[in-house]
Amino acid sequence: MKYRRAFKKIHITLHLILALLTCAYGQKQNNTNPLPKEDLESIASPRVVTAPLKKDTTIVKCLKNDCAEKITYYYRESYLHGEYYQNEEKQLVVNKIYYDKSNILASIDTLERATIVGTSLQYHPNGQLHKTVHRDKNGQKVGLCQFFYKNGQLSLSFYYENDQQNGPMREYYPNGKLKQTGGFKNNRYNGEFILYDTKGNITSVKKYEEGVEVK
Repeated sequence: MKYRRAFKKIHITLHLILALLTCAYGQKQNNTNPLPKEDLESIASPRVVTAPLKKDTTIVKCLKNDCAEKITYYYRESYLHGEYYQNEEKQLVVNKIYYDKSNILASIDTLERATIVGTSLQYHPNGQLHKTVHRDKNGQKVGLCQFFYKNGQLSLSFYYENDQQNGPMREYYPNGKLKQTGGFKNNRYNGEFILYDTKGNITSVKKYEEGVEVK
């Protein structure tokens, strides 16, 4: 019973975390310069439904004394909703979520002690990779973050440092041509931003200092 209650708490925590991940990138922060609305829509996180109806639990692997437990949730029509892998101490969980009634993988996260760590992946409904982001052992976003279009082309790349966007940014058109270059400092636009049209011609050049445009 206590394991059932513990898993229920973990399950609720996982979906809260997923919901936060889904909307975090599109939120407007004070004193920041978010990407244009059409760009945010083109890289919006995938929609999933979080209402599993049937549960199945199996032991999938034992290594010495550490057994991995696989908990699978299904929709009424027997489509996959989610898969969770955890050890006996419930300290390490691999969380897979699937799109509504399709058996198509939507996201993969790894959690340690209820903290998302390592590499997280999100997918478009057509199965193409949508987003990659990396976190350290404390759950802080670090390193390269990438978004992809449904056709597989790279859409946007930038870097995290100390859980904030820092460093160069490059944005691309769906055909793979460069759309914009720039940079971030503590989640704010910083440095020179150059915008290109689909033919590669420069259409705009702007400069920012920590989110403020320099005229």
